[in-house]
Amino acid sequence: MIIKLRSDCRVVVELCKLYKICDCFPPEMEVHFLAPWFLTLFAGPHGLPSGTLYRVWDCLFSEGMKVIFRVILILIKRANLGKNDDMEEAQTKLKNAVSMAFDHDELLKEAFAIRNFSREKLHSLRRTHYREYF
Repeated sequence: MIIKLRSDCRVVVELCKLYKICDCFPPEMEVHFLAPWFLTLFAGPHGLPSGTLYRVWDCLFSEGMKVIFRVILILIKRANLGKNDDMEEAQTKLKNAVSMAFDHDELLKEAFAIRNFSREKLHSLRRTHYREYF
């Protein structure tokens, strides 16, 4: 499970670069934000507001894991991480982006507006990064 978690975190970093969302994602953030988001599906003390959380889960159950990756990309985009941000500043920006995601319709509208994000592409990236650990 840990290997799949790490490979999914690497997929997010690659998707951030591919879709020009963020090319400066600090490696430490994989552990502090991406891993907990995958493990809890955005629930918990640093998770999404409850209304948004339930709507994201609803989409997850009907659309699959692709929704989680899309939402993560939009939260990172909203955080507007900069190349000169230190760990603390990046962490604060990401926490704010998550805690301010009250409008679930807008969040999901942005998430599903990402073009050329196919299930096949996601599965291919996940397989590629999973193989790196073997």
